[in-house]
Amino acid sequence: MIRKGSLIAIVILLLASAPVLAGGDHCKGNPEDCVKKLHQKLSTKGWLGVEMEKTDAGLHRVTAVVPGSPAEAAGFRPGDVLVALNGVELGSGHEAKLKQVKHSLAQGSQVRYTVARDGGKVELTAVLGQMPRELIAQAIGEHMMTKHLQVQVASK
Repeated sequence: MIRKGSLIAIVILLLASAPVLAGGDHCKGNPEDCVKKLHQKLSTKGWLGVEMEKTDAGLHRVTAVVPGSPAEAAGFRPGDVLVALNGVELGSGHEAKLKQVKHSLAQGSQVRYTVARDGGKVELTAVLGQMPRELIAQAIGEHMMTKHLQVQVASK
């Protein structure tokens, strides 16, 4: 059985030994450098702990709340629709302000969310946490598989 803490090391080992070239828009250089860069970014980024889907209106609906997460502590529920982040309305043409707010979302940040729930609006405040290691490993693995590995099947 593989320990969860070993997943990142395994991803790094696989990528370092795989004969692939880094590509895509996100990482420049070799795959190992990309993994290190993504790990550093995800290890310091604030984490809420929700899964979401995009609505027809372009907003995000919570589909699941991770047990023990900052989202659970703040009172998020499946079905909540995010309508504002720190007072900036989502989907309202405030992209520059929203981008600025998103860049400030580090671990330990207190963030005020406005959600649509049961026909009204509810204010929820969460203190962002650190993304769990297994989620970091999963995110890195998915990025590397979709952006950097090119599998080619030989034809006869």
